[in-house]
Amino acid sequence: MLDFSFKPIPKSSPIPPGVVGLIGGALPGIFGLSKDNVEIIIEYPESDEPRKSVDPNDPCYDYLVQVKIGERHAHFLEIVETLLPTIEFGKSNWAYLLPAPTGGYHILHKEKTFPRITCPTWAPLIYLDEIEFTVWGTLADRRGIWQGKEVDVWYGWNKVERWTVNRAMYGYRAVQGLDVTFEVYGHLVGRDGSIMGLVSEAARGRIAEPSDRILIYQAIARMQRRGIIYKGCLTNRFIIFGGKVRLTELNCITVIQDRDLLEKEAELWHWKELEQLFLEFDRIGPYGLYRIPLWRFWWWSSEDLKYIRPLPSPERPLGGLLLYPDFFEMYPIPHWPGYIPVEKDDEDEPVLSSLRKRKGRLPVAMLLANFVEGSSQGGNDGLDNLDSVGRFGNVTLRSRRRQVVPFHPYNLPKSNYSGRKSLTNSADTDTSTRSLEWRSS
Repeated sequence: MLDFSFKPIPKSSPIPPGVVGLIGGALPGIFGLSKDNVEIIIEYPESDEPRKSVDPNDPCYDYLVQVKIGERHAHFLEIVETLLPTIEFGKSNWAYLLPAPTGGYHILHKEKTFPRITCPTWAPLIYLDEIEFTVWGTLADRRGIWQGKEVDVWYGWNKVERWTVNRAMYGYRAVQGLDVTFEVYGHLVGRDGSIMGLVSEAARGRIAEPSDRILIYQAIARMQRRGIIYKGCLTNRFIIFGGKVRLTELNCITVIQDRDLLEKEAELWHWKELEQLFLEFDRIGPYGLYRIPLWRFWWWSSEDLKYIRPLPSPERPLGGLLLYPDFFEMYPIPHWPGYIPVEKDDEDEPVLSSLRKRKGRLPVAMLLANFVEGSSQGGNDGLDNLDSVGRFGNVTLRSRRRQVVPFHPYNLPKSNYSGRKSLTNSADTDTSTRSLEWRSS
């Protein structure tokens, strides 16, 4: 079973000076590279070939497609490895891997712009070169060091994550005074001068567990009385620190001014989802149905981040051993045609050496406690199917604590309710779109 315990934050970057690091995990169609604290995204051509190459009637169709996608991902990573000398870090934030007219591939640099963040700033501006990133859970979900302090950073590296940062900024302002967040130190400023992220105090503590039921219900009730919905309940986006609840995904916060709509949304996003979350804790275990912490908290060790080094030779015109950590841990991908292993240095750990020894199994099995190899029974998400999921994970019922009637502590007093119009850009009472109006750069 995977280890979801919180890892300490390194004090310095694990990428040595002058070395290119592959960061951010496995994302389809792109590679995140970092060198001397300067990053670039390499995008490679899309293709439907992985799906077309798998029989659609195969019962493991989705899994086999992912295997094919992984093989293609590995192929392009090896090509990028050979083109490292042509990548100019700092020239642009984006580059494309394109077929060259004379054969093979080449790198085309092109700056990519994104929608501006609309939420007004309220904290100090922190420039990108002031932070030393030391943990990459994903390309967006990071940790690092700023002025000697450990920090968490939500990094808007693409359009979707800029939108997430924008929502998180509005969300943080909405819950001020409720004591449910870690402190925000400042707004991250990109190399082009635009706001691109949020820098906060590094989260500490532990994830929520069954004994925190009352504490979490009380915190959610306080937010709801202010007209706030938190859509991170079922995914267990809570941390318990110092006997208090801390929210870990500020972008899941939504302000609703209409009282009837608020109560309707709360019934789903708060009370129904909390009921399911704690029922999963009781029946399945501490992580329920894969309610795992954010990647930056646990998906890191000194071995997780690999380096890319150009190793061209006449025998291997496309480079040497591709060093890619996360994908090969999750998916048992076979060696691709033409694969030639590279003799490793004494300190190097072979990435693919254990593949022949590993039994094939569905990736999600690694997230289940006490998983039994060969088990083929699975359950669907939802309250009605938790017993079957328990059989799949071979987990017995941990507690007899059940409630026939859902616990519903929230009662909205009219005198305590107040809208948060100052957090919106419009008088419209719709939920979240009014605070996220984008404008072109």
